[in-house]
Amino acid sequence: MDRFLAMKVFVCVVESGSFSKAADALRLLAASVSRTVQALEAYLGARPEPYYPQHQHHGRR
Repeated sequence: MDRFLAMKVFVCVVESGSFSKAADALRLLAASVSRTVQALEAYLGARPEPYYPQHQHHGRR
């Protein structure tokens, strides 16, 4: 894995707010962007945080 490229992809995903927008900006397939971020997470030993949209409620209130 090219760590520099992986970091570039990760930053682009964060800045654009989506994998598909980052893929368009980087002229890559969305699947490639996803795999690159997964490989970077594995390399760093990071686990992604679960995503819960604002309109969903989990558990009792």
